[in-house]
Amino acid sequence: MAHQIFLVLISSYSGVSLFMHGPQPLIIISIAFLMVLSSVSAIIRARTLKRQSYISNISSNFEHFA
Repeated sequence: MAHQIFLVLISSYSGVSLFMHGPQPLIIISIAFLMVLSSVSAIIRARTLKRQSYISNISSNFEHFA
């Protein structure tokens, strides 16, 4: 979890630094933005998958006891 946030920060920082010195700032900004967006959505997807599996485990345990 922490290393994913770290990667997001690195990618956004490199995008900004490239924007300051690079020849095509708009393309680089959009690429960095897409990288950040995809990593954030991957983090959210992983969290929701964990939560769903946890809920299904609880419900299957309840069915086992019933």
